[in-house]
Amino acid sequence: MARRIRDEHRESALRRLARSEPASAEAGVVYAAYRRRHPRRLKVDTERPAQEAALRVAQVLLSGLLEELEAARRRGSAA
Repeated sequence: MARRIRDEHRESALRRLARSEPASAEAGVVYAAYRRRHPRRLKVDTERPAQEAALRVAQVLLSGLLEELEAARRRGSAA
């Protein structure tokens, strides 16, 4: 049960972070680059790489936040 709740929280955090400014900016760059390289592709085909890029940025952001939380927890328990 706890693992399921943790996974749901993680997925929710990733969805929110994927809509963050850094993730949206990266998705925009990837989308534009993909459209330049593949001008005849359907819009749906170019959105997929952009969404994947946003998710990668979200994962990096979440990882950084979790590391910060862990460091704060360690500092708190050492005090």
